[in-house]
Amino acid sequence: GGEVWREFGQAFSLFLQLANRFGVDLEKAFRDELDIMEKRFPPEKWRRYVREKLEKGLSRR
Repeated sequence: GGEVWREFGQAFSLFLQLANRFGVDLEKAFRDELDIMEKRFPPEKWRRYVREKLEKGLSRR
């Protein structure tokens, strides 16, 4: 839609309100999640995976 930015704004506002209501430290939660994700998906392995997927997708066109 033409006002997709509003939908993102509304969703983000609700997300922030929920985090505030439950006392979630968003910075800590984000940093902790990044640490977990980097262990599960090492950056170089992830880059290689994405590059291979992109190359496959582009070769189909």
